[in-house]
Amino acid sequence: CGMNSHLVFSRSAKGIEELDTRRYRLTAELRRVLILVDGHSTVGDLHKKALVFNDLEYSLESLSRHSFINACKATNSAVVGPGQHRAREVYQDSTKWQLVDLARRVLGEKQADVISKKILTTDNSKEELKAAFKACVKLIRLTMSEEKADSFFKEGLKLIN
Repeated sequence: CGMNSHLVFSRSAKGIEELDTRRYRLTAELRRVLILVDGHSTVGDLHKKALVFNDLEYSLESLSRHSFINACKATNSAVVGPGQHRAREVYQDSTKWQLVDLARRVLGEKQADVISKKILTTDNSKEELKAAFKACVKLIRLTMSEEKADSFFKEGLKLIN
């Protein structure tokens, strides 16, 4: 299953710095995708703009994983169609990416990988996401620290509820 086409990404400070200075030496492909990310275009829009790219979603995921871009919102156009179900799915998808961003901020890049995978591979129901979130807090507590687990829990609760 692909990335939600209604998701919108924006460049982070690190992404803007990379475009200005080339400090992080992104590949040409990742740099081109980073240039396309504007904080307004949905993933669906980016697909239309980037027909020549090999794997746009992989590039977006990679840029997000390395904090060059952040998921900022899901567009309202997602509400059109099968009603609330679609809107809820988009909301859950955007919540997942916000939790991934939170994990990276609290835990750091490398330690957030396992947590990110667990969150992103969770089913799109609110109950499943809450269960995955609780499991992640437990995992952080067991393998990292109480302090990081508490921080992730407190900030994550605001996103989930």
